[in-house]
Amino acid sequence: MKNTISRSNFRLINTIAAVMFLMASATGAYAAEMKIGSVNLQILINESDMGLDAIKKMKANIERENNILKGKQKAYKKLEQDLEQQRMMSRPEVLEEKEQELLRKKREIELYKQDTRRTIQRHQARVTSGIVKKVKAVIVDYAKANGYSLILEGSEGPAKMGGFIIYASEKVDLTNTILKLFNEKYKAGELDKK
Repeated sequence: MKNTISRSNFRLINTIAAVMFLMASATGAYAAEMKIGSVNLQILINESDMGLDAIKKMKANIERENNILKGKQKAYKKLEQDLEQQRMMSRPEVLEEKEQELLRKKREIELYKQDTRRTIQRHQARVTSGIVKKVKAVIVDYAKANGYSLILEGSEGPAKMGGFIIYASEKVDLTNTILKLFNEKYKAGELDKK
């Protein structure tokens, strides 16, 4: 039995160690100046104007792909019905050929579903990664401009985006502030420059 640490527990340990190190090293006058904040990246991604626009585009893409899939399924159903109607009148060789065509169409539909699902997942991951990169840049700029020593990621539960915060006072939660700033920069077209 191996003694391993899960990825989320490893992040938790690293986050706690970083905070403890900063607190231990913060003595005297520096301790009074130390500012810590937290943000919920999941909210920033899902509720920002950029995130909402990305979700809208993703839904339109999914809808388009669903319409293509419905067309393929409709064509398959028509072939299936044609085969059933011809079953009594056709020669066995012709029926076998049509059954093979039906099987090919069915496999084609299944492959299309799988490929589309993978393509959408990869696209979603790329878009999310791009938004996270831009959100982080805004957070870093805000932290530097406002004298923050540390800003932690505070999504609920073991976050895929970063840290793991058990408790953070609303006083240190910068999510709404960063969301407003991020939306302003997005509307002004400033995020495309980063």
